[in-house]
Amino acid sequence: MNFRSVARGRAIGIEEGRREVRLSCAKKLIAANLLPLETISKVCCLSLEELEKIKSNITNLT
Repeated sequence: MNFRSVARGRAIGIEEGRREVRLSCAKKLIAANLLPLETISKVCCLSLEELEKIKSNITNLT
């Protein structure tokens, strides 16, 4: 087993986990409708386009 491959895989997994946390927080903030998307974008480090898609999915579910 190559150490570099393992380290790279671990780094990718950590970043994917962080992204999932950011997305989860953004979904909760959007659903609560307490902050504008621009603020959520800055706090969660996600693009406005991503947040608009999340918002439309939440809106379509209700």
